[in-house]
Amino acid sequence: MSIQNEEQVEVQKIYKQVDGDEWKKEVDTQRNQVEETLNEPRYLLSIFESGDVVMSSGDRERQVSPNRSYLPNCSMQEVAEHIKSIGESHWRHPMLKTGMSEKSKSAIPFEEKQWGIVRDINIYPMTEYMEEKIKGKIERGFFKNYRRMYGTGQVILDISEREEVS
Repeated sequence: MSIQNEEQVEVQKIYKQVDGDEWKKEVDTQRNQVEETLNEPRYLLSIFESGDVVMSSGDRERQVSPNRSYLPNCSMQEVAEHIKSIGESHWRHPMLKTGMSEKSKSAIPFEEKQWGIVRDINIYPMTEYMEEKIKGKIERGFFKNYRRMYGTGQVILDISEREEVS
């Protein structure tokens, strides 16, 4: 039996110990809390895009100009969607409008489309509560210590590899 299956059996044993109706209420409460967290607008996104060399075949006239835009009050769900868009080609055209049908979009000639690609996204706290949490962590050296211990990776560095981070 795999570890995952063993864990599932253990979870099922625990669920059987809990009263069915009470368990369902707990499940609903937990799911609602997760849903609220995912959809709470609490981030400011700074999105940098530039022209897509591939889709424009290197023609600068067919590339969007480099720009940075800001999206206030994004939820975690929206943050995830924007992160997934990094590196994906997209196009613009003066005739392109929100809610436009796919048929109308496909009628826009390929040669007239201006192509772009999202290259970077910065995520900032939008709520006062989150801003204060981050300020407190900065004051306590939280990020500085993590940079010293992990460098730019996700695995803790050997003590001999750690550098003094200022």
